[in-house]
Amino acid sequence: MNLLFLASWYPESPGSRNGIFIWQHAEAAAMDAKHSVALVAAISDVSVKKIEVRRELIHGVDHFVSHYPAGGFGLVRAWRYLWALHIAIRRKERTSGKSDLLVVNVLWRSGLLAWLYQLLFNRPYIIIEHWSGYLPEGQGYKGFYLKYFTRLVADRAERILAVSNYLANSMRSHALLNRYSLLPNVVNTELFKPGSAKQTDRAAYLLHISNLATEKNFGFVVELWQSLRLKWPQLELQVAGAYITAKQQEYIEVDGIQWLGFLEGQALASCYQNATALCMPSHFETFSIVIAEALACDCPVLATALPTYDFYSAAHHFFPLPAGDLTAWERAFEKCFNEKPSASNYNFVYENFSKSKVSEKLLSIIEGVMN
Repeated sequence: MNLLFLASWYPESPGSRNGIFIWQHAEAAAMDAKHSVALVAAISDVSVKKIEVRRELIHGVDHFVSHYPAGGFGLVRAWRYLWALHIAIRRKERTSGKSDLLVVNVLWRSGLLAWLYQLLFNRPYIIIEHWSGYLPEGQGYKGFYLKYFTRLVADRAERILAVSNYLANSMRSHALLNRYSLLPNVVNTELFKPGSAKQTDRAAYLLHISNLATEKNFGFVVELWQSLRLKWPQLELQVAGAYITAKQQEYIEVDGIQWLGFLEGQALASCYQNATALCMPSHFETFSIVIAEALACDCPVLATALPTYDFYSAAHHFFPLPAGDLTAWERAFEKCFNEKPSASNYNFVYENFSKSKVSEKLLSIIEGVMN
């Protein structure tokens, strides 16, 4: 098959992580050599005066990205985006032929064009959804036009694939009715795995990885860490991620916090492998890739007891905890500090979230749709 991924989110710069999980799903589909996989996206760019389509082959996936002039308001911006995405699709299909299936990643925006293609040219599409706006806590799914067009797009899709059951159920609650399947995000299990014997003698530090957005509840991370320091004065807090600078400034003067910034590759894996525990007290999540990565490295995880995390219930040293209950979080940390993980989570993560396993599931769904 000739598969074309439409990415509503795409990194705007080398340091951006915007939509990297979309790349990983496309790369999972490309693992089977029988299939040709390409990805298109459109991003506004203040440096261009007209649409420029840039092509790059990344891990077996052919990327065609339209850079279009920034600016404009409302309908003008929407038109520029859709036209730029259309130009990228035309460029891709002139290069490697018409696509058999459009794979929309994040319904809102690129799904509008897939819907138009289906109406005008009878082009089938499926949706892979990640957006937290559909969650009851997200509060992002509102406004007449957003809801109206979202329902049109969801209704025409051959299938909707959500990264968690909680997200799928939240979408159903908004009357986005379709056939749903679960497709988790991909964990790079070649990189994220248990460390050496030396590394498993974990250092005394609490790890937090996020962009510090409000829903990540970073204030509670700091509160927990400061409370734990009464018993472990040398305990450090390490914070990594492409975080919001303004949020960082609120805590920049707090002694003992190590601001690691954006990490990837072995540097990030080493953080997981050495930490006493990963602390993720988020108010809501659709998946949380960092929890899966940490578990693959046998790093204990302290997390808010969210319905999203139902698929982590079988993992060892995963602690779902009551939101805001400082005493419960302190006790869980003490358990992590005093006890090494009794068993490895690596096989659990591999069987559920590795690229090869997600590839099998995604391609099985796609082949079922096409047949």
